[in-house]
Amino acid sequence: TIKNTGGIYVFMMIKNTPVNKFNAVNYGAKTNNNLNGTTFPVSKCFYLGKSENSLLERLKEHLTKSSSTTYSLKLNDVNRQHVLGNISLYTFVLRNEYLDYKKIILSVVESFLHDSLAPMVGSKRT
Repeated sequence: TIKNTGGIYVFMMIKNTPVNKFNAVNYGAKTNNNLNGTTFPVSKCFYLGKSENSLLERLKEHLTKSSSTTYSLKLNDVNRQHVLGNISLYTFVLRNEYLDYKKIILSVVESFLHDSLAPMVGSKRT
């Protein structure tokens, strides 16, 4: 289950979503391009990430109020809530037989997917 297992998660756009200047400012420095007056296009990767221990807890950090000391894309922020109804979440859970190697496997897969999907928000981890 995603509660007790690490894995990869991807937020994909399912609807074209306009981004106005006010919203773009609030995505901050982690945004991969200038969003002013643009649209998050359908079928485009919005954000991807990983969790080594609990996908559920990591996703809660994105969707509910979380600690300000933890970096996460906070989709519950008033300036980002317009995205919530326009994204779909995909999770890929790490199988139990690979748990001893989770750190390297998840890092490699996340890096590959980041290069392939080019998310609109977020930075590549190395």
